[in-house]
Amino acid sequence: MVDELEEALSKGDYKKSLMLVMGKKNVLHQISNLRKVAERFGRLEPVEIMIKLSEKLPLVDRIKAYCIIGRTAGALGLEKEADKYFQRARESIEGVPSTTIQGELLSYLAWSMGKDRRYKDAFETFREAYEVLLRTWGFSHSIIGSMIELGQRIGEIADEVPNELALEYYLLASKVFSIIGFNLQAQDFSNRAELVMETLKRGSNKILELFDQGDVELALSMTRFLKPQQKVVSLLRMFLWAVVHEQENIANRTFEEALNLLGVGKFKPPQETIIRFAYGALRLGRGREALILAGFIENDTIAAEIVGKVLLKIGNPDVLEVIVENVKNEDLRNRIKELIKEIKS
Repeated sequence: MVDELEEALSKGDYKKSLMLVMGKKNVLHQISNLRKVAERFGRLEPVEIMIKLSEKLPLVDRIKAYCIIGRTAGALGLEKEADKYFQRARESIEGVPSTTIQGELLSYLAWSMGKDRRYKDAFETFREAYEVLLRTWGFSHSIIGSMIELGQRIGEIADEVPNELALEYYLLASKVFSIIGFNLQAQDFSNRAELVMETLKRGSNKILELFDQGDVELALSMTRFLKPQQKVVSLLRMFLWAVVHEQENIANRTFEEALNLLGVGKFKPPQETIIRFAYGALRLGRGREALILAGFIENDTIAAEIVGKVLLKIGNPDVLEVIVENVKNEDLRNRIKELIKEIKS
């Protein structure tokens, strides 16, 4: 059933996706999968169904449903609805008689809020979940599974937090695993916290050091702590490194990430930096990337010179046209077209 649903979602078949979800017997699973449908198609109908279904559930499952509804509403931009259902979940947790289950539900609520990028509120709720579970620690070691799940959830959200709050997340995850004697996991999260501190202190230099050491994924992950302009420069440096080392996937990924930031005008690095990277791409035979970077160069003479060299290197004007038409940013696409027109005339 899940495979069929994923296929229907990937094909953009809304009616079939909804039918497959509603064919499930477990109501909580229905609600969980309705989230996928709502987010995939940006439709409100699945959310309305989720709300109706949630009222049929017993308390614990209903609380989980509220968390899912809150996360889904947030993904659709319905902030007030998201607030309402996250708050409803929190208030309902207080009515759960078992302290352990309260802690588990707070953990799930925090994770759901984290997925909605409510990182500060999520962190406070994770910390509350830790304190609640800790109160039952002396009475029963059966909650070790709950603590493991809590630590894993904290770590998962920590890897998504784009600012210094991630440091607090990693330290909390380390504390959770340390208290249950999982020292390797505790040390791993402690090491991540140290890496965040070093990245915040040294900036792009630390990122490039990781990249040179071959820790590519880690380096890319750490770029989220850089200021936007620093991030653009680091990503473009990684792009050139990846081209030299024939790492095509990394080259494409880092350039596209840099391009997304460059498209927001206020995040542009100095002009001389863009020019340097454009010529660097040109020297390494990356005509497409050089052409796109030329579109961000304000000096018409320099920009036209780079576009002209790209045209000479590619040799086929039709290929150049295809590259330009695939540029998503309309202003950038028009700028490059003007440069090409100027050269041809």
